Amino acid sequence: VDAVAAAGDDAAGTVAETVKGSYAALPSYRSENGSLMTMQGFLYGISALVVIAFLSIWTVQRTRDIAVLKALGGSNGWVLKDSLAQAAFVLVGGVAVGTGLAAVIGAFAGRAVPFELSWATTAVPAAGVLVLGMLAAVVAVFRVTRIDPLVALGGN
Repeated sequence: VDAVAAAGDDAAGTVAETVKGSYAALPSYRSENGSLMTMQGFLYGISALVVIAFLSIWTVQRTRDIAVLKALGGSNGWVLKDSLAQAAFVLVGGVAVGTGLAAVIGAFAGRAVPFELSWATTAVPAAGVLVLGMLAAVVAVFRVTRIDPLVALGGN
């Protein structure tokens, strides 16, 4: 088939290209696709910032509880691992709900707008959000290692 297409290209002075390659050759397609990828990148960054904000507030609200754990002998490492495990639990739950909603809404949206629903379009973003979320959790939760039990519990 390739030999036939090449012979036809030579005879007509054209170049055979796949549909995807044809779209990619259009400047307007490249520009629009670049804009969409930039927006997607910003959304990942914003989601990481939201996770940092949420977990920072969560950590501040739990300062007294963390101080009690440390006063009872919990090491910084143990408290940090516990906080990261809790953050991972919240992240996995949120990503699971979000991915499920995206799949359900996408199945219905595909009837009205161009929408590709596949493992790559659901699992890759979910994994990206999990990775960015855990990195954000490390940044936000690292504060627990600096909590002084005496100060946090109001001692002198």
